[in-house]
Order: sequence, then structure tokens, then C-alpha cells
Amino acid sequence: AGTDAGLMAPHLERIGVKPHEVFGLPYDAAILLAPIPPQSQEAGKPAPVIIDSVEEYVSALARHVAPRHATQPTDGQPPSSVIISGAFPDSQPEYEQNLTDAIHAICRAVFSRGVSVVFGNHPTFRPLISEVASRFEPKNPRAIIRMYTSRYFVSPAEVEALDREAHVLATPSIDDDRARSLSEMRKQMIADGSALALVAIGGKTGRAAIPPGVDEEVRLATERKLPVF
Repeated sequence: AGTDAGLMAPHLERIGVKPHEVFGLPYDAAILLAPIPPQSQEAGKPAPVIIDSVEEYVSALARHVAPRHATQPTDGQPPSSVIISGAFPDSQPEYEQNLTDAIHAICRAVFSRGVSVVFGNHPTFRPLISEVASRFEPKNPRAIIRMYTSRYFVSPAEVEALDREAHVLATPSIDDDRARSLSEMRKQMIADGSALALVAIGGKTGRAAIPPGVDEEVRLATERKLPVF
């Protein structure tokens, strides 16, 4: 997409579309559609060129024509959700990109069906999920994401700050023990009454003496008879 953006101005000149001497470019913005949204602005990209995901662009048009909202149950419970479990592994950059693509694809599929996302407060997943949520609910992305976090890792002030971007459910610190506190958070997250299924992506599997958290979450979901993908 970056190469295409660089070719735009020469191509427009060849077909006779040139900037006006006073008003500048003859368009407000150009949209180039790519397989996935870029994770950062590319250096040297001519403005105003916007690179967007093909799927998200089409989905946005569909939502504009026929808006869909998360179904609110009558018993006061949160809307149905899918739990996303995992973390970026300690691996090569191309695998991280694969995980980024997977998170975007799963979140788009979930949100487009009026279902919310539940996840643990992992620093690598949180901004990606929040980004997709903001595209589906730009006025209130918090309404469609529920984030579990342990008070072992976050202070009350941090919980309050996180709660502005997602509906935060803070679980207690257990005896100031990292492993036990994480297990408690995972148990409460998997027991979330709104959950329909769990999707496991990635996970850190190469750390000595620290079992992968995704394994524990898959086990808990299986015990609860939640579908696991």
C-alpha cells in the first residue's frame, strides 16, 4: 500500500488531474484499500492518503446502512461475548504480524455480529482490541469490550484509567503472589457468564518455570464446557 501511495501523484498528473494553484489538491483525501490496516504511519507517505482495510471499509459502509448493536439481555446481564486468550510470543516479527492480523480478523467478526470481546489486560493485545472496537463503536468502544485485570499488577488509579477505554473487572491480588493472582484472574474471566466461546491466540511458551497462561485458560474453558478455538 505504501508503494501505491507514492505512485498516486505521478499517475494523477499523467491523466491530467493536477493541484489547483490556489486550492491545492482536487480531492479531500484518497483512500487506498489493503488487506489489513497499517499499524503505523509510513514515512514519506504523501498526504492526504489514507490506507484502510478492505474488509473494515466495506463493513463500515454496511454498518452505516444497517446499524447493528450488541443485544442487551433483559435480565441486566452483559451482552454475549467471546473470550480472547493469549499473548505475543517471543518469536520473529513475522509471527507477531500474523497474530496482529488474527486479532483484527477475530474482533471484526465478533463485533460485526453484535457480540462483545472479553480479554485479560495484556499490554500487547489491549491496544489492538481497543483499536478495532473504536471502529465499530466510535462514540463508546467501552460498551463492547470487557477487560479483566489483577490488582497484583495495577493500582486503583490505573484501574480507573483503564476503565475509560474498556469495562474493567479487577480481580484481587492473592497473598501478593504473581502466579496465584493470575490464576484467580483467569478463573474469573473464564467464568464470565456472558461468554459463548474462547479463542486462543499465541501465548508465551518458552519461559522456564512459568507455564503458559493460555494453557491454563484453555483448561478452564474446557472444564466449563466452553467451545475452544
